[in-house]
Amino acid sequence: MKIREHRYEMYTLYSYYDRAGMEEHLEKMASKGWMLERMNSWFWTYRKCPPKKVHVQIIYDPNASEYAPEPTRKQEDFRDFCEYAGWDFTASYGPLQVFYHVREAENRAEEPVRPCVERRNPEHDSEKWHPIPIETDPVMEVEVIHQVMKKRFLPINVLLLVNIFLAGRKIFPILIEKPLWAMANLGYTCIACSIFLAAVMIAVEIVSYFLWLFGARRMAERNQSLVLRGRTLLRRSVFYLMVFSLIYWFVSVKDFFLRLQAAGIVFLAACALLVSASVSRHMKKKKVSADENRVKSNGAAILAMIVSAVFLAVFLRWNWEKDGFRRNAETEVYEYQGTKVVCSHDRLPVMCSELLVVDDYQYRTEWDVRESPLLAQHEAKQYIKPGALGNEGYLDYTITEVKLSVMNDWCRQMVRYQYERMDEENPLERKYRFVETDADLWGAEYSCQIFVGEEAGFRHLVFWDGCILDLAAGWQLTGDQKGIIGAKIREFMESEYQWEPSCVLPVSKQ
Repeated sequence: MKIREHRYEMYTLYSYYDRAGMEEHLEKMASKGWMLERMNSWFWTYRKCPPKKVHVQIIYDPNASEYAPEPTRKQEDFRDFCEYAGWDFTASYGPLQVFYHVREAENRAEEPVRPCVERRNPEHDSEKWHPIPIETDPVMEVEVIHQVMKKRFLPINVLLLVNIFLAGRKIFPILIEKPLWAMANLGYTCIACSIFLAAVMIAVEIVSYFLWLFGARRMAERNQSLVLRGRTLLRRSVFYLMVFSLIYWFVSVKDFFLRLQAAGIVFLAACALLVSASVSRHMKKKKVSADENRVKSNGAAILAMIVSAVFLAVFLRWNWEKDGFRRNAETEVYEYQGTKVVCSHDRLPVMCSELLVVDDYQYRTEWDVRESPLLAQHEAKQYIKPGALGNEGYLDYTITEVKLSVMNDWCRQMVRYQYERMDEENPLERKYRFVETDADLWGAEYSCQIFVGEEAGFRHLVFWDGCILDLAAGWQLTGDQKGIIGAKIREFMESEYQWEPSCVLPVSKQ
């Protein structure tokens, strides 16, 4: 059986300043037979080796760069000095430099070890054995780490936090204005959760770093070793929750077009990363300076994203116009007043022809479905299509299925709350009033009609156990029409969700 020679592991699960956590982890990996070989911005690469007990020390070099073609003369001299003291350089990424020291007493039978400081101190007990650290001035050590963090960690994270805040200003108000729509929209829910978790993770990282810095400076003043840990568990938990929410959305979403859009966004990010890495490797081979390499690599990544985004937008637009990703619905395309008109003729749970003497083909219909683990919403619209004769009326309604019974009362309140928010700017004589009507006509538990001032409006709210109907018609409904609509909605819910209302009242007619 072929033995795996390399292993890959995500680096981003550790805080950049969490030196103690990373050192402890690398020591455990070496004891399991995996020695660190390479590092990049995302992954650590290990090579298979005999299990050994080592000491690992991570050094931060503010002058090192991941874009540099090779280490400077000063860096090479430093590594030679560490090697003479028994510390072997193993890998680096930017300022992060990793050295390891093999524990001589415990690995004598496995491999020879270079002369080191400990051999000059034979009185050391092997069980209490610790090599002399590379850095011996705790105060300088803390300030070097802080210098690196100010240059790399803090600006990037503050910029990310600002961008997340700006994105949140566009996304989170929807939760206040349209709470049911937001809760039923799986994509919105997952994206909002991911943005919130990302903001929490970055904010905690920034606060945790300054707490770490405060504690590290106090320990350094007392000439104590720095063993403070980062918030690794919290960072991992939030990261895994973000990944899970995005994967869950991608797997659960039913709209193939939305899934293709999400795959396209991932494709854009992958193209940018691959192009940036390829250009950076090419620049290193040509011995280009670190600054020039950084500019060209990042510029190539931005250019790749722009080109890929344009290509993806054209591709999606072309397929949308060709109706390639729409569901199987009858579609009509015609010219009206010199403009191309595309009308769909989806079959809706309730159609105008079932309530009025009209031809449904004179209408255009829209049917949209949103579903999450909490709610499902079916939005239906039927309006006279452009160029059609007559204007007998329209239907515009949303069917909300409440999947958790404990949310029934809250969802009913939110339906009314949405209209109350819309009503805030209306003058007193045009304020909305919810006038209770005979729910028996709908076969429902409760129903009301929304009045605009003293005038009866065309919108109705109908509540069943686990189901809410928000309906607007272009005319005043009769009792018979309400009964037909109620029966059709119950039939639809039973067929779609095996829905069983707690009680179905007989439909009475006016």
